[in-house]
Amino acid sequence: MKMVKLMVEDKREECNMKKLTKMLIIPCATLTIVAAGGAIVSFADSTETVSVQSSVASASDAWKFQIEGDEVTITDYIGTDQDVVIPDEIGGKTVTKLGDRVFSDKAVISVIMPDTINEIGEDLFSGCTQLENVELSDRIKKIPRDVFFDCKKITEIKLPDDIESLNTSALSDTKITELYLPKNLKELYTLTKCQL
Repeated sequence: MKMVKLMVEDKREECNMKKLTKMLIIPCATLTIVAAGGAIVSFADSTETVSVQSSVASASDAWKFQIEGDEVTITDYIGTDQDVVIPDEIGGKTVTKLGDRVFSDKAVISVIMPDTINEIGEDLFSGCTQLENVELSDRIKKIPRDVFFDCKKITEIKLPDDIESLNTSALSDTKITELYLPKNLKELYTLTKCQL
């Protein structure tokens, strides 16, 4: 059985607390890490929970994520901050994707994405009835279905200039009355796909 050494450490410079380092040895597997509370290691026939606690982690760092090579996909926001700034790196690896439903039904008011993110999932903010402002990454090329569905306080969204595909259901049940469509937009999905 091939073994992998996983090092989890928190290097907050603004904290004067002692750096926490834990070493775990686990079989190679898909790994989902919860930054503020633990890790779930999935094996082919079982799931084992491994606790990774840090005395310097805060609610604003509460993410579930998956690591693939040098890239991180955030799969859930489990924090309590209402004004959220998504990190551009987690554990020295670049955050490039936000999975489906990361913020769905959460009590967030504003979210700022770093420009390292190039892909967002479906229903990303659906049901965030308090959400008022989102700054999207300039590297996103596609806005999938129901991203802002039922975000009743959203009045405007600035789409990235290089956006190529927009599913109009992404904007369903919002207060958006006008939308600037960037010149690079090639596909607009409504009930049927339209080529522009």
